[in-house]
Amino acid sequence: TEKLEIHSRQTGNEKYIVRLLNYDMPLPVDILTDKGLQRMTIDKRGIEVASKTPIQIDPKGYYLKKMILE
Repeated sequence: TEKLEIHSRQTGNEKYIVRLLNYDMPLPVDILTDKGLQRMTIDKRGIEVASKTPIQIDPKGYYLKKMILE
C-alpha cells in the first residue's frame, strides 16, 4: 500500500498551504489550528490554512501518511 503524501508549507506569518501529492481526489482531513480541530477537504491544488500556531495535520493518525513540511 502506498502511503498518502501530504505537503505543508508556511507561506506567511500565520498562513500555510496544505496539499496532496499522490492522490487525485479531494480528501477530508482533520487539521489542528489555533482555533481547534477542523475538518478540511484538501486536494492536489492545495488549500490555505490560517493559524497563529503551527498546524498539525491528521493529529489522531487516521491516515497512513508521509508528511513533508517546509
